[in-house]
Amino acid sequence: MNGLDGFDRKITALLQQDARLTNAELGERVNLSASQCSRRRQRLEEEGYIRGYRAVLDRDLVAAIGRFSALLKSGNSFRGALEKLLSDSLCRPLAAEWGFLLERQGVPLSEGSGIATAQQVVQALAVQTRSTRHAAFLNHLAVAVGQPQDVLIKRCEAAYEALQSSERRREAALTDLAQMRYSGIAVSLSGTFMALYLTVTQWERVVLAYNSLLGTIVAVIVVAALLLPFIGGLWLSRVEDVDY
Repeated sequence: MNGLDGFDRKITALLQQDARLTNAELGERVNLSASQCSRRRQRLEEEGYIRGYRAVLDRDLVAAIGRFSALLKSGNSFRGALEKLLSDSLCRPLAAEWGFLLERQGVPLSEGSGIATAQQVVQALAVQTRSTRHAAFLNHLAVAVGQPQDVLIKRCEAAYEALQSSERRREAALTDLAQMRYSGIAVSLSGTFMALYLTVTQWERVVLAYNSLLGTIVAVIVVAALLLPFIGGLWLSRVEDVDY
């Protein structure tokens, strides 16, 4: 990773406060152009400086949608359900994004063509959010928010069930990943131990077997076969998440 300069630190600090800031808004606050902020933001994401936001949002998204659906079903309006959710202890990223839905509703549009409707605000957030799962939910919500309450409830419940199913698949995938990771390392270590044991106890035979061009080639193949599962296990240990 490259080091962070003053602009990078300002950008990361601002995004920690409000991850919904556009590149133009960031540029105004750090005295850079929108294109410069976009490049810096992309580099910070690629190098891992900005990655916790989406993980925290996705982690709490399913439960929040379930709670939102229950509030709608109990008779709360779209805005009322959001207000009650925000009064709960939502995680900061999700509270910031859903707070946007309340803040922007009724705000005059820049084109002077009226005020922002709930559907327009939801669509705007779907474009801005850093989470693909949240964007998918918001796109469904944008379709239903202007329809009767029962349609909105059904849409939210369907999204909740789909995300629950996705979470179960994700957990199964992570379990399989962990098994592959540790089995690869275990196989490699046991094979390496066995090879070392045979080398020590049968040194003369080992020298005789590999003391030729063909023997050298076979030795390289054997070493590679022993190391590859270990390398594969270490590589899999770097995988932190599985997206659906």
